[in-house]
Amino acid sequence: MAELESTKKGLISSIELLSKTGISRATLNNYIKMGMIPPPMVRKPINPYSKAKRIGYFEYPVVETIEAIRRYKKAGQSIKEIQSHLSPNNQDRETWTEPSVQKESGSTTTPTPEKSISNPDTLVCEYESRIPDMDIEPPPKLHSFAVLVANLQSSMKICSQLPPEEYVLLNHQIWRLMENSLKRHSGLLGNYIPGRAVFYFLNDANGHYLMNSILCAVALKKEMKGLSNHWTSKKGWSEELCWNVGMDENEEYFGKITDLFGSGWMSFGASVECATRLSELSPSGTIWITKKLLDRLNEGERKKIRFGIQKDPRSHNTPIENAFSRIMDLFPPTTPYSQRLREIDNTSVTSVIDLHGCTIDDINPHPQ
Repeated sequence: MAELESTKKGLISSIELLSKTGISRATLNNYIKMGMIPPPMVRKPINPYSKAKRIGYFEYPVVETIEAIRRYKKAGQSIKEIQSHLSPNNQDRETWTEPSVQKESGSTTTPTPEKSISNPDTLVCEYESRIPDMDIEPPPKLHSFAVLVANLQSSMKICSQLPPEEYVLLNHQIWRLMENSLKRHSGLLGNYIPGRAVFYFLNDANGHYLMNSILCAVALKKEMKGLSNHWTSKKGWSEELCWNVGMDENEEYFGKITDLFGSGWMSFGASVECATRLSELSPSGTIWITKKLLDRLNEGERKKIRFGIQKDPRSHNTPIENAFSRIMDLFPPTTPYSQRLREIDNTSVTSVIDLHGCTIDDINPHPQ
C-alpha cells in the first residue's frame, strides 16, 4: 500500500527503491556520492501508518536510471563512461545505448561527449555544495585495499530470543571482539550496526594488508566460536553465534564521509558491493573470498592459507581444496538468490577453511 501511495505521487522511498532494484544500501550511497542519481528528499512518511519520523524519497524515474547503470556495467563500461552517460549535459542520460566499439587505432565508433562529468574529487565537491549538511574529510583518493563485510547469522532471530538487556550485552561483547581484532590487524572501521560490520585494510608500507584482512577474518571466526560456546552454556540454547563473511579487494576511491545514512570510511566502487553479496550467501560462518584477492597474495602467503570450495555451499560436505568456482555455478538461476547475484555471477570465489599455523606475528613480526 505504501509503495502504491508513493508511486501515485511520483516518489519512491529508499527502502522501496532497494527492494525494487535489488541493490544494497552501500551501492545506493555510492551512486548518490558519484553524482549518478540525485540525493533523496527527506520528509515525513507518505504512509500514515509508518513509525518513522522522516524518510528519504526519490523521484520515480531513478528506478530507470539504476537499471541503465546496471546495463552499462554489464556491458563492461567504466565508472567514468557511465558518469558521462548520466551527466546533466547528456539529454538521454536515462536511456540505454549500446556501448562504443573500439577500433584498431584505439578510437571509438561513437563520439565522446563534448563535456563529460568531472573527476570523482570534483564530483564530491559538487555534491557537497548541493547538500550543505554533508561532510567529506579529507577528499577521497585512490587506494588499494581489501574489504571485509561480516553479517551475524540469524541476527533477527537472536534479537527476538533475548531480553533487551542481554541483547545489548551480547552486542557489546561482539563489538569488543571485533574492535580488538580490527586494531591487531591494522584495519579501519567502515560501518558497524548490530549484526553487520564493514572493515577496510589499506595498502601499507610492508604490503601485507591483504594477508592482514584474511588473518582478521579467521580470528573473528575463532573468537566468535568461543563467545558462542559461552552463550550456549549461559542460555542453554542451540543457536550458534557466527559471522558470515565476504571479502574482496580493489583499487578505488576511498575516503571518510558523513551523510544522511551515517558516517565512516567508505569506498566508491564495486568491491564493497561484491563483499556484501558474498557475506549474505555465506552459511554457518563461512569466509567467502574472491579469487582475485587470493591471487594477489605472494606465494609464501598463499601457502599459509587452506582454502577450497563446496559445490553446494548449503551442504556440510568436505570442500574440494585449492579450488575456485564462479557464483553462477554455485547458485544456478533457479535458486532464490539468483536475482541478487546477477551483478557478481561471473565472480570466481573460494572459502577460507583455516590457516597453516599462521598468526599476525608471523606476517608482521615485532622488532627485536
